[in-house]
Amino acid sequence: MMMSRPLVSVVIPYRNVDATIGETLNSLVMQSMPDFEVLLIDDGSTDKTREVIRNYFDPRFKVINLGEQRGIAAALNVGLNAASGKYIARMDGDDICYLNRFRDQVAFLDANSLVDLIGTGADVFGAMYAIFRSPLSHQLIVDQFLVNNPFIHPTVFFRRELIDSGIYHYNEDFQTDEDYELWSRLLPRIRAENLDHSSIRYRRHANSNQNHPHIFQSKIHAIRQFCHAFAIADKLDPQVLAELQCSGFVTNEGFEQLRRYARYAEEFGKPKLGWLQDVFLREGSYSQVMNYYDAILGYRPFWGTF
Repeated sequence: MMMSRPLVSVVIPYRNVDATIGETLNSLVMQSMPDFEVLLIDDGSTDKTREVIRNYFDPRFKVINLGEQRGIAAALNVGLNAASGKYIARMDGDDICYLNRFRDQVAFLDANSLVDLIGTGADVFGAMYAIFRSPLSHQLIVDQFLVNNPFIHPTVFFRRELIDSGIYHYNEDFQTDEDYELWSRLLPRIRAENLDHSSIRYRRHANSNQNHPHIFQSKIHAIRQFCHAFAIADKLDPQVLAELQCSGFVTNEGFEQLRRYARYAEEFGKPKLGWLQDVFLREGSYSQVMNYYDAILGYRPFWGTF
């Protein structure tokens, strides 16, 4: 029987997901660890999502209606403020949890008192099929940030103390890459890790978030914050890294800047350039990097983010 204060609060912002929310809720009902509440934040839906939710008759499912569309960051903040669990889980209204997701993430945080936040990998389906894995250790997560998002947002699971202390909140000025902006503020202040397995099936849409027209400026803002926090703002131009993340392209000048920074990060123990760190250290020019990938992989990689 669920106690008055649930162990886990699941925060799901949604808008017009009547075609997928049933699968999401079914996966929650089937969780091997049942001590949770689900906060479903309706961000101005105009379809039949609420009717689908009402069919479940599950007292753990609670709908909070925002009345009008306010955006995902605002919906997430409303859900966080309403959460009462010891742990908070993120999820979206079109993803599917595996049976032991909450059991595994609770067990990890119970066994690792110094870790504040834990993410996982994901099995991607929909517009593409793939297996996503995120960097495991806190240091690898920090080292990944400058070139890619180090978390799969709907897998994130964290201690409610991050909310109570006021540091886990979404910036409502950003309606895209709201998670990446949050990580830029959190990573200098908390310890985070990722598990090396998938906890969800992550639905990818053809019009996914990376196509949003404001994503480039969101990335510049987040990268700038991160660089200031780690005292590397004078070493990197956030626009170069944002362009690299959004398009996989850098100018020759940008490449030289990143190559210089890679050597600096290696020498002084600063955040590295993720899986590209060794490439920038090894290759003499941007064209050599591209020729390397053509020869080894047979294609030129797209360096995008979730």
